Amino acid sequence: MTWLAEDNAPTVPAFVVGRLRRVAMRTTPLLTVRVWAPEPDSAEAAATTGPLIETVRDAWAFFSRAFGRLTIEDVDIVLVDVPEARAVGATLFLSPGSPVDAVRAAVAQIWWGETVRLVGSGAQRLAEVLSAWSVFELRGAAEGDSVRQRLVRAAESRREPVAALEAAKRVVGDARFRTAVRAFFLEHRRTPATPADFLALLGTDGSSALAPSLLSR
Repeated sequence: MTWLAEDNAPTVPAFVVGRLRRVAMRTTPLLTVRVWAPEPDSAEAAATTGPLIETVRDAWAFFSRAFGRLTIEDVDIVLVDVPEARAVGATLFLSPGSPVDAVRAAVAQIWWGETVRLVGSGAQRLAEVLSAWSVFELRGAAEGDSVRQRLVRAAESRREPVAALEAAKRVVGDARFRTAVRAFFLEHRRTPATPADFLALLGTDGSSALAPSLLSR
Protein backbone atom coordinates (compact mmCIF):
# COMPACT_ATOMS: atom_id res chain seq x y z
CA MET A 1 0.00 0.00 0.00
CA THR A 2 1.16 3.54 -0.67
CA TRP A 3 -0.40 6.37 1.33
CA LEU A 4 -0.80 9.61 -0.62
CA ALA A 5 -1.51 12.94 1.02
CA GLU A 6 -0.90 16.55 0.18
CA ASP A 7 1.95 16.82 2.67
CA ASN A 8 3.82 13.52 2.47
CA ALA A 9 6.12 11.64 0.14
CA PRO A 10 4.34 9.27 -2.25
CA THR A 11 5.93 6.09 -0.87
CA VAL A 12 5.12 5.62 2.81
CA PRO A 13 4.80 1.87 3.56
CA ALA A 14 1.73 0.40 5.21
CA PHE A 15 -0.08 -2.97 5.37
CA VAL A 16 -1.79 -3.97 2.12
CA VAL A 17 -1.05 -3.86 -1.57
CA GLY A 18 -2.44 -0.87 -3.45
CA ARG A 19 -2.33 2.90 -3.71
CA LEU A 20 -4.50 4.85 -1.31
CA ARG A 21 -5.19 8.55 -1.16
CA ARG A 22 -6.20 10.41 1.97
CA VAL A 23 -9.67 11.76 1.30
CA ALA A 24 -10.51 13.30 4.69
CA MET A 25 -9.06 14.14 8.08
CA ARG A 26 -10.75 15.46 11.23
CA THR A 27 -9.10 16.35 14.53
CA THR A 28 -10.62 16.81 17.99
CA PRO A 29 -8.96 16.94 21.42
CA LEU A 30 -9.76 13.21 21.83
CA LEU A 31 -9.01 11.78 18.40
CA THR A 32 -7.67 12.42 14.91
CA VAL A 33 -9.39 10.41 12.16
CA ARG A 34 -7.93 9.99 8.69
CA VAL A 35 -9.85 8.33 5.86
CA TRP A 36 -8.09 6.62 2.95
CA ALA A 37 -9.48 5.17 -0.27
CA PRO A 38 -8.04 3.58 -3.41
CA GLU A 39 -7.03 6.26 -5.86
CA PRO A 40 -9.71 5.44 -8.51
CA ASP A 41 -12.44 5.68 -5.83
CA SER A 42 -11.07 8.59 -3.82
CA ALA A 43 -13.30 11.32 -5.26
CA GLU A 44 -16.50 9.37 -4.57
CA ALA A 45 -15.31 8.36 -1.10
CA ALA A 46 -14.52 11.95 -0.16
CA ALA A 47 -18.17 12.89 -0.61
CA THR A 48 -19.39 10.32 1.95
CA THR A 49 -16.85 10.51 4.76
CA GLY A 50 -18.57 13.02 7.03
CA PRO A 51 -21.15 10.70 8.62
CA LEU A 52 -18.59 7.89 8.82
CA ILE A 53 -16.12 10.03 10.76
CA GLU A 54 -18.89 11.17 13.11
CA THR A 55 -19.87 7.53 13.77
CA VAL A 56 -16.28 6.61 14.61
CA ARG A 57 -15.71 9.64 16.83
CA ASP A 58 -18.99 9.16 18.72
CA ALA A 59 -18.24 5.48 19.31
CA TRP A 60 -14.71 6.31 20.42
CA ALA A 61 -15.95 8.90 22.90
CA PHE A 62 -18.57 6.53 24.35
CA PHE A 63 -16.23 3.56 24.71
CA SER A 64 -13.61 5.81 26.31
CA ARG A 65 -16.12 6.86 28.95
CA ALA A 66 -17.57 3.39 29.46
CA PHE A 67 -14.43 1.24 29.52
CA GLY A 68 -11.42 3.53 29.86
CA ARG A 69 -9.35 5.72 27.58
CA LEU A 70 -6.77 4.39 25.19
CA THR A 71 -3.33 5.85 24.65
CA ILE A 72 -4.13 5.91 20.92
CA GLU A 73 -4.97 9.37 19.55
CA ASP A 74 -4.98 8.65 15.80
CA VAL A 75 -7.18 6.28 13.80
CA ASP A 76 -6.96 5.47 10.10
CA ILE A 77 -10.00 4.30 8.15
CA VAL A 78 -9.33 2.39 4.93
CA LEU A 79 -12.34 2.21 2.64
CA VAL A 80 -12.01 -1.01 0.66
CA ASP A 81 -14.31 -3.92 -0.12
CA VAL A 82 -13.96 -6.29 2.84
CA PRO A 83 -16.18 -9.21 3.95
CA GLU A 84 -16.72 -7.55 7.33
CA ALA A 85 -15.65 -4.40 9.12
CA ARG A 86 -12.52 -5.09 11.14
CA ALA A 87 -9.91 -3.33 13.24
CA VAL A 88 -6.21 -4.09 12.89
CA GLY A 89 -4.28 -2.13 15.47
CA ALA A 90 -5.62 1.42 15.14
CA THR A 91 -6.71 0.97 11.53
CA LEU A 92 -10.33 0.26 10.57
CA PHE A 93 -10.91 -1.63 7.34
CA LEU A 94 -14.45 -0.81 6.21
CA SER A 95 -16.46 -1.30 3.07
CA PRO A 96 -17.87 2.01 1.78
CA GLY A 97 -21.40 0.82 2.62
CA SER A 98 -20.67 -0.75 6.02
CA PRO A 99 -23.73 -0.53 8.34
CA VAL A 100 -23.39 1.94 11.19
CA ASP A 101 -23.44 -0.76 13.88
CA ALA A 102 -20.74 -2.71 12.02
CA VAL A 103 -18.56 0.41 12.11
CA ARG A 104 -19.22 0.78 15.84
CA ALA A 105 -18.34 -2.86 16.46
CA ALA A 106 -15.09 -2.42 14.54
CA VAL A 107 -14.22 0.55 16.76
CA ALA A 108 -14.98 -1.58 19.83
CA GLN A 109 -12.51 -4.18 18.56
CA ILE A 110 -9.74 -1.66 19.24
CA TRP A 111 -10.64 -2.11 22.91
CA TRP A 112 -11.47 -5.82 22.79
CA GLY A 113 -8.89 -7.82 20.88
CA GLU A 114 -6.42 -5.13 19.89
CA THR A 115 -5.66 -3.22 23.13
CA VAL A 116 -6.76 -6.09 25.38
CA ARG A 117 -4.92 -8.96 23.68
CA LEU A 118 -7.06 -12.04 24.18
CA VAL A 119 -5.43 -15.46 24.07
CA GLY A 120 -6.45 -19.03 24.78
CA SER A 121 -9.60 -21.03 24.22
CA GLY A 122 -12.58 -18.83 23.41
CA ALA A 123 -10.44 -15.70 22.92
CA GLN A 124 -11.78 -14.73 19.51
CA ARG A 125 -15.37 -15.35 20.55
CA LEU A 126 -14.98 -13.22 23.68
CA ALA A 127 -13.54 -10.37 21.61
CA GLU A 128 -16.49 -10.59 19.21
CA VAL A 129 -19.03 -10.84 22.02
CA LEU A 130 -17.63 -7.87 23.95
CA SER A 131 -17.55 -5.79 20.75
CA ALA A 132 -21.17 -6.63 19.94
CA TRP A 133 -22.23 -5.94 23.52
CA SER A 134 -20.41 -2.61 23.43
CA VAL A 135 -22.65 -1.58 20.53
CA PHE A 136 -25.72 -2.54 22.57
CA GLU A 137 -24.45 -0.28 25.35
CA LEU A 138 -23.84 2.61 22.97
CA ARG A 139 -27.25 2.27 21.33
CA GLY A 140 -28.95 2.14 24.72
CA ALA A 141 -27.18 5.27 25.91
CA ALA A 142 -27.92 7.16 22.70
CA GLU A 143 -31.43 5.93 21.89
CA GLY A 144 -32.90 4.64 25.14
CA ASP A 145 -33.20 1.34 26.96
CA SER A 146 -36.14 0.20 24.83
CA VAL A 147 -33.86 0.15 21.78
CA ARG A 148 -31.24 -1.75 23.74
CA GLN A 149 -33.76 -4.33 24.90
CA ARG A 150 -34.98 -4.80 21.33
CA LEU A 151 -31.42 -5.56 20.25
CA VAL A 152 -31.02 -8.03 23.12
CA ARG A 153 -34.27 -9.83 22.27
CA ALA A 154 -33.21 -10.10 18.63
CA ALA A 155 -29.87 -11.57 19.69
CA GLU A 156 -31.62 -14.05 21.97
CA SER A 157 -34.02 -15.13 19.24
CA ARG A 158 -31.08 -15.78 16.91
CA ARG A 159 -29.10 -17.46 19.71
CA GLU A 160 -26.15 -15.19 19.16
CA PRO A 161 -23.26 -15.55 21.65
CA VAL A 162 -23.79 -11.99 22.89
CA ALA A 163 -27.10 -13.17 24.38
CA ALA A 164 -25.13 -15.30 26.85
CA LEU A 165 -23.22 -12.20 27.93
CA GLU A 166 -26.54 -10.51 28.64
CA ALA A 167 -27.64 -13.54 30.63
CA ALA A 168 -24.49 -13.27 32.73
CA LYS A 169 -25.20 -9.57 33.29
CA ARG A 170 -28.67 -10.36 34.59
CA VAL A 171 -27.24 -12.94 36.98
CA VAL A 172 -24.56 -10.72 38.54
CA GLY A 173 -26.45 -7.44 38.30
CA ASP A 174 -26.01 -4.47 36.02
CA ALA A 175 -23.64 -2.40 38.16
CA ARG A 176 -21.36 -5.30 39.06
CA PHE A 177 -21.22 -6.46 35.46
CA ARG A 178 -20.23 -3.06 34.10
CA THR A 179 -17.61 -2.75 36.83
CA ALA A 180 -16.21 -6.15 35.80
CA VAL A 181 -16.01 -5.14 32.13
CA ARG A 182 -14.22 -1.90 32.93
CA ALA A 183 -11.87 -3.69 35.35
CA PHE A 184 -11.07 -6.27 32.67
CA PHE A 185 -10.00 -3.52 30.30
CA LEU A 186 -8.00 -1.55 32.85
CA GLU A 187 -6.22 -4.64 34.18
CA HIS A 188 -5.30 -6.12 30.82
CA ARG A 189 -4.76 -3.23 28.42
CA ARG A 190 -1.01 -3.85 28.63
CA THR A 191 -0.91 -7.58 29.29
CA PRO A 192 -2.48 -10.60 27.53
CA ALA A 193 -5.79 -11.81 28.91
CA THR A 194 -7.72 -15.06 28.65
CA PRO A 195 -11.46 -15.68 28.76
CA ALA A 196 -10.83 -17.29 32.15
CA ASP A 197 -9.63 -13.91 33.43
CA PHE A 198 -12.91 -12.34 32.40
CA LEU A 199 -15.01 -15.17 33.80
CA ALA A 200 -13.24 -14.85 37.14
CA LEU A 201 -14.40 -11.23 37.41
CA LEU A 202 -18.00 -12.37 37.02
CA GLY A 203 -17.89 -14.83 39.89
CA THR A 204 -19.27 -18.35 39.94
CA ASP A 205 -22.84 -17.54 38.89
CA GLY A 206 -21.89 -15.16 36.08
CA SER A 207 -19.23 -17.53 34.83
CA SER A 208 -21.70 -20.41 34.77
CA ALA A 209 -24.08 -18.38 32.61
CA LEU A 210 -21.45 -17.36 30.07
CA ALA A 211 -18.82 -20.11 29.92
CA PRO A 212 -20.82 -22.74 27.97
CA SER A 213 -21.41 -20.34 25.08
CA LEU A 214 -17.97 -18.79 25.22
CA LEU A 215 -15.98 -21.99 25.32
CA SER A 216 -18.13 -24.19 23.07
CA ARG A 217 -16.63 -25.15 19.72
